[in-house]
Amino acid sequence: MVVITYGDVEVEVEEIEWRGGDAWLPLEGLPSAIGWDVRPEGVCAGELCVPLPPGETWWDDETFNLSAFARHIGLTEAADPRRGVIAFGAGPASVDAPDFTLPDLDGNLHSLSEYRGTKVLLHTWGSFCACRFDLPAWQALYDELRSEGLTVVAVAEDAGGAETAGPWIRPSSMEEQYPQPVLDLMGWDPEAWERAAPPEYPCLIDQRHEVSRLYGMVNVPTAVWIDEDGRIVRPPEPAGVSEAFRNLDLATFSMPAEDVETGVALRHRYFDAVRDWVRRGPASPAALPSDEVLRRMGKPSIWGNPARAAAHFRLAETLYRRKDPEAAQEHFAEAARLWPENWAYQRQARQLSDPAMVGELDAGPEFWKSVEARGAGSFYPEVELPDIA
Repeated sequence: MVVITYGDVEVEVEEIEWRGGDAWLPLEGLPSAIGWDVRPEGVCAGELCVPLPPGETWWDDETFNLSAFARHIGLTEAADPRRGVIAFGAGPASVDAPDFTLPDLDGNLHSLSEYRGTKVLLHTWGSFCACRFDLPAWQALYDELRSEGLTVVAVAEDAGGAETAGPWIRPSSMEEQYPQPVLDLMGWDPEAWERAAPPEYPCLIDQRHEVSRLYGMVNVPTAVWIDEDGRIVRPPEPAGVSEAFRNLDLATFSMPAEDVETGVALRHRYFDAVRDWVRRGPASPAALPSDEVLRRMGKPSIWGNPARAAAHFRLAETLYRRKDPEAAQEHFAEAARLWPENWAYQRQARQLSDPAMVGELDAGPEFWKSVEARGAGSFYPEVELPDIA
């Protein structure tokens, strides 16, 4: 049995033949496996057909070259033939916010498109990140602005699923889980935190980091602002956070007073920008024109192969769910190697590398070593926000 994954689709096929590194499927099972079939005019799904390019051979009398077809339509592949798993990845998003469907903690499915007609603050986080402590503060902003048309949608980029994300979506104790040193680290002063509460806005779980792939995100927490028509008005950027954490005293878990003040000021500045956008729409200086959104989203990866890395990450997540953590680690590591800019891949891999670390913060020596190895601004690039009167 071989598992083929693409996006949120996962199918099992009885057999695959490997030739020269390419995966060949039985021709007769092609429609049930990938939803396409071979016709005289090419490879087709419904009325859509992809003609066979001159000189190419995608099939013979009995088998179909899935790998060659995938390459032709712009997909990248990661495969583990020995363990029977193949994953495919696609390309980047546009100024129209890509739709997705994900479960909440109870398994109920939610699609981004359900919130069309409201402004959406799409916010990603992970249990491996200190941003897991932020969810109650976003509830305070949601309570303030939902009557004015704001929806907050939080997505846990968390291969551990409900097991690791659940305790932060439904905290058992607001007092014990959110001590003052943590609030100082995250930039939440008493004014911002006084109305904090367990989240009531949609909190979804994305075990494959698909939202990050769709939107080109490389770290958490990351936010995207989406208008009532489903168009991005601020592309992925750090969600009101900075690199002040670099000055954390690891022995006392305390921050210098000036860095605490900087973090608090940034949070207030970010929240003020959200308020202005919600109330003024495109007239807000915080809402970017489409050409600027496209310019910022179009910046290429400096290193690596993001699409292929995403395919390996999906492969790793599938193996992890199949209770094969050792095999999963091979592909988590390969995803991180292929896309070294992607901090979320690195941190997720470390969190799941040891059963004792599952659900814990990625804040050990390897994390600090990786942060120190990269220059300032590499972890959370500075966000350009306008002054809101």
